Amino acid sequence: MATSVVHRISVCDADDFDTVLAALRAAKPNLNENFEATTFTDAGCFCIGSRDRGDGADIDSESVEATPIVDGVTVRPAGSLNATRYITRHNGIEEITWTCYDVSQDVFELDSNVATGAALTSECQRSTTQTNRAVFIEYDGIRLDCYPNVVLHISAQPGGFGPGDDAVNKYTFTGQVLGTDDIPSGQLKIHYVAAGT
Repeated sequence: MATSVVHRISVCDADDFDTVLAALRAAKPNLNENFEATTFTDAGCFCIGSRDRGDGADIDSESVEATPIVDGVTVRPAGSLNATRYITRHNGIEEITWTCYDVSQDVFELDSNVATGAALTSECQRSTTQTNRAVFIEYDGIRLDCYPNVVLHISAQPGGFGPGDDAVNKYTFTGQVLGTDDIPSGQLKIHYVAAGT
């Protein structure tokens, strides 16, 4: 089994991204340190990482992936031996995915298209009403990847019968990453630096 460096994934409404980002910048950890879960939760985020560290759900940390999109045009002048130029047209993150080991209501409601019942708050279902999310993925002591505008969906609901590692119910999330005016690529990386630098 590989060693993972994903520490925590935090999710909030996309409308709250700027407020959360300001709080995170004010509390930015040093290199080889991490944010406290309360830094995210106090700013309005739901945290997926490790319940033992104060997060709301446990993550399958080896399942976290960001898929870049890089697209461009190669210029090959007539008679040239090779291309002489490459013009980048698209350069960003297309989607992010992860799996968590919890199937609680709080985790289900992170889906961008889930509605909570008016009569009973414990009832919820998929809908066409959309709430975009902001997603923060922290890599252990190294950096924080920020995605300000994500359409987040539960794309799989695997479950298993025990005993063993397969005897667990999970939610797999797939997020369609969208650009914003401030972050057109859809991703902002904040690298941690050593204390005193």
